[in-house]
Amino acid sequence: MAKSKRSQQMSKSTFIRQHPDLSVEELIAKAKDEGIAITSNLVYKVRGRAKAKAGGTGAGARRGKSVRAAATREVAAVAAPKAARPTRSKETEATFRKLVLDLGLQRSKALLAEVEDKLNALVAGR
Repeated sequence: MAKSKRSQQMSKSTFIRQHPDLSVEELIAKAKDEGIAITSNLVYKVRGRAKAKAGGTGAGARRGKSVRAAATREVAAVAAPKAARPTRSKETEATFRKLVLDLGLQRSKALLAEVEDKLNALVAGR
């Protein structure tokens, strides 16, 4: 049995993937010369899926999440009052407290005394 004409041609998506360096217009023209009819929407769709599959960070990589939802979250984060967001100093203090609990109070006091002595020596120029 002879193969059909369609099976002898490469798929449109494969053709698009084989020419990543061409612009959309150039790609459509080249496909037309080779007898393949493609649209700009198909080119964008195939390239977008390839980028998402490759682990891109664009909107195509976040399956199921719209660009509008991502933008809304970013705007909400910027617009949130400063008191609602933890500040860097509060995060640092929380980390310090955890370290004190891990090291124990006596060891923490000893280390702080060492740091204080070294700072005093630096200020005094010794």
